[in-house]
Amino acid sequence: MDDSNSMRLFIARDDKIHKPIVLTDIKEEAQYTYPSDFWKSSNNKPPSISIMNNTANQIYSLLMEDLAVSQWRDNVISTFIHHAVLENKELFEITLTEDWTPKGEPAIGKKDDKINPFSLITVTKDSVLIHPKLSSPTQRNLGYLCYCAY
Repeated sequence: MDDSNSMRLFIARDDKIHKPIVLTDIKEEAQYTYPSDFWKSSNNKPPSISIMNNTANQIYSLLMEDLAVSQWRDNVISTFIHHAVLENKELFEITLTEDWTPKGEPAIGKKDDKINPFSLITVTKDSVLIHPKLSSPTQRNLGYLCYCAY
């Protein structure tokens, strides 16, 4: 595989360099959907994501295992980001100073509502992901949120 046009990202933890994750360039042209078109096509229902019903510590443990072996599972990433946003409300939550009702779209919130990025979508919880080696770290690194969101 030719990696000349790819970005290389190394995950470093302590003094150990893990197997690199190669992010290839996107070669397709992006297809944009404007918000008004999205709302029309979805019958005014917000997009939805499904997250796992694991605890934040369990998900963090799974995320660290995945990163160590250059693995990416969407449900682990989505669940981790969801927990990180809810645990760090001071970074992600705002109070609306007026009603937020985009023209021709459903209301997102009313004045004085507290909203975060997950206020714009429907979140459903799936079953718990069972894993034999789940640990309970005492501290989670918020920096991994930036990596996952990227």
